[in-house]
Amino acid sequence: MKKLSLFLVMSVGFAACGGDEVEVYRIAKGDVDSVAKAPKPPVSRVGMPDDHPPVGAGSSMQTPPPSQGGSADIVWTLPSGWTEEGGSGMRLATLRVGDLETTVIVLGGVAGGDFANANRWRGQIGLGDLTQAEFDKTSEFVQSSAGRSRVVDYNGESKRLLASMLLVDGRSWFFKMMGPKDAVGKAKPAFKSLLKSLKPKA
Repeated sequence: MKKLSLFLVMSVGFAACGGDEVEVYRIAKGDVDSVAKAPKPPVSRVGMPDDHPPVGAGSSMQTPPPSQGGSADIVWTLPSGWTEEGGSGMRLATLRVGDLETTVIVLGGVAGGDFANANRWRGQIGLGDLTQAEFDKTSEFVQSSAGRSRVVDYNGESKRLLASMLLVDGRSWFFKMMGPKDAVGKAKPAFKSLLKSLKPKA
């Protein structure tokens, strides 16, 4: 009686890596069960891109899907003349007035903390870091039914940055406007009225 042989072809496609690997084994008929029970080879994992925000304790860096309800969601009233667009990636929404845009970003946890984020934003308009005492002195607060937003206002050489930070149910909400000094200055009252309108989603 001729020995029977079985060819088992295993094809594993690694779509994220853009390649395929194929392995072919010749095994005796009686060894089929042992092969089926053999441990699977480890799956290759693709690393995070170099420019991905840091992921660590207290900051999951994941944006919650919009309009899913839940206690972490807040809504707002747009100031007169402002428009709203949907977001992408970590950006939940984009609010526009004239040539200015205000980005709305939601991150898990404290997302690095107000002080560290403020100094990072200052670097975006060519300013140096503040000390903790200077940061506390130059911040102001806006109260809404969603909570108290910390607001910072920094003038660089050619740009002005206006931003707020609000922690709601373990998620950090950031509203940030950056643009020409005069335009941002004129939009500041409306920006603050936007923050005052924040409230939990019904």
